[in-house]
Amino acid sequence: MTSARLPISRSLPRRPRQPALREGGFTLIEVLVAVIVLAIGLVGLATLQGTSIRGNYAAMTRSKAVAVAYDVMDRMRANRDQALLGTGSAYNTTFAATPAAVNCSSPCSSTQLAQYDLNMWKSEVARLPAGQGQVAIDSDNKATVSVRWADARGNGTPLTVSVEGML
Repeated sequence: MTSARLPISRSLPRRPRQPALREGGFTLIEVLVAVIVLAIGLVGLATLQGTSIRGNYAAMTRSKAVAVAYDVMDRMRANRDQALLGTGSAYNTTFAATPAAVNCSSPCSSTQLAQYDLNMWKSEVARLPAGQGQVAIDSDNKATVSVRWADARGNGTPLTVSVEGML
């Protein structure tokens, strides 16, 4: 009996054929989305920068107002005789009052020195945006200095800082 032999296949099994992969870059829509996201981020950054600048300006004007308020307190302590007159002191002034211009290049009285100090102080206060100043001395020799100026954020409300001290 002859046996029939089947031929042995020596090839490996075939893998399924995969479609050819296309190489490609970014699509136009992907680029546009990236540009829009970047633009929104930059607008947010610019807004944050503007808010920071306004906040810093407001802090700077507040610091100047406090420094100017302490300046007139020091001036009153230097001219103590006039400041201790209480309600009759030449240092008492209102927001709207304009002190008389006095030249103290030669020796002057304590009243003239007070008027000179107020004139110099009011000119410093006027450097603040819409700045105004007021000094009130009561009969117990307690001085209250108030400085008022326009808010840098533009909401129309004036800001006021008040400093109290004993003379």
